[in-house]
Amino acid sequence: MERNNFPKRLAGCCGAVDWNAVSGPTIEKYPKCGWLHRCIPVPKVTECCMGYDTSSKADIWSLGIMIYEILLVKSERKAQQLNESTENFRLNITLKLLQALAIYSGRSINLNAKLLIPKKFVYDLRWLNSSAEGIKRIFKFWIKSTRLAVLLTNLLHIVPQKRMTAEGVLDYLDLKCYPAEMSWSYAWTGIIFNKITFKKLAEMITEKKRLCVRENCTQKWEQMRKMMDKVRKKRQAIVNESQQMSESVKHCATTYQNVTQNTE
Repeated sequence: MERNNFPKRLAGCCGAVDWNAVSGPTIEKYPKCGWLHRCIPVPKVTECCMGYDTSSKADIWSLGIMIYEILLVKSERKAQQLNESTENFRLNITLKLLQALAIYSGRSINLNAKLLIPKKFVYDLRWLNSSAEGIKRIFKFWIKSTRLAVLLTNLLHIVPQKRMTAEGVLDYLDLKCYPAEMSWSYAWTGIIFNKITFKKLAEMITEKKRLCVRENCTQKWEQMRKMMDKVRKKRQAIVNESQQMSESVKHCATTYQNVTQNTE
C-alpha cells in the first residue's frame, strides 16, 4: 500500500483507493501485467496492452472499469431471463464490457477470444458500425447518470496523464472541482470517447445514414443521433453548472504531490 492510496478526507478520515492494479512500475519488469480486478479477469489497462509503462494511473483506469461494470450488471440484471444460467450471464457481461473498452479506446475486439486486440487507435466508420449497440448502451447511462458518465470519460482516457488522481475523483464527487476537459463551453467540441467529440460522432452518424439503402438502417442511425443529442444537452448542463461555480473551484487534480510528471 502506498501513501497515494489514502487521500486525506474531512474529520480526519481517509479512504483506501487501491484497486488491485499491477504490482510494478513498468511492464518490462512485470511482463505478464496482472489483472486489474477480480470479478471478470479479462480487461487490462490500456497502457499495459500497448506495451507502455504503467503507473498509479492504472488504478484510476481500473476504477473506471469497475464503475462501468457495476452499471452494466445492474442494468442487465433487470433484463436477465429467469432461465438464464449464471455462466451465460457472466459471459454476456464480459462481452459487453469488452465492447465498451473497444469504444473508449478505438481498438478492435476479438469476441471469440474475449480479448481486445492491441493495435493502433482507429476511430472510423467500421468502428462506429461494430460499436453501435454498445454506444447506445453507454448513451443510456449518460442520460440517466450524466455526472457519473462524465467521470467515466475521464477515468477511461487512453492518456494516463489526463486521468484524475484518486483525490481528484473524490473532490469531483464532492463537487469541489471539475475535469479539465469540461472547460469546453461549446457542446459540440466536448469529448465523448477520448479523441471523439460530439461533432465528429455526429458527422460519422450522418455519413452512415447517407450510406443506408434500407429504411430500418436509416432509422437505426436516426435513433442514435437523437440519443446523442440528448447526451450532448445533458453534458452541456454540467458544463454550465461548472462555469457557475466559484472561481475558487479548480480543475480536478491529475498529478500527485511529490510525484514527478513522468511517473504519472
